[in-house]
Amino acid sequence: MGVPEFKDFFDGEVFLDSEKRFYGPKERWLPLWHGVLRCDTYAHGFRAKKNGVKGNVKGEGRLLGGVFMFGPGDQGITFEHFERSWGDHAKIPDIMAVINRVKRN
Repeated sequence: MGVPEFKDFFDGEVFLDSEKRFYGPKERWLPLWHGVLRCDTYAHGFRAKKNGVKGNVKGEGRLLGGVFMFGPGDQGITFEHFERSWGDHAKIPDIMAVINRVKRN
């Protein structure tokens, strides 16, 4: 799925780092054999399918990503989560705690 489909889930702006500069000086890749042998890979896939998550297997599936939230003004990064394996998503309660903290400031 591309950015247009992803944006449907958010009210605000979604940014695509097409040059992959936000990955830092070293991209984090999950070795294929490592991903296939991990139990959590299958657990994450089962959970996604059960919840009706759709997607495809096109693109750089081994490139680990993350979630970054930026606060207003000069707050900078207020939350970061780096994927450790396929489907290792940031926890919604953690994200909501940061959102609520930023709202209060």
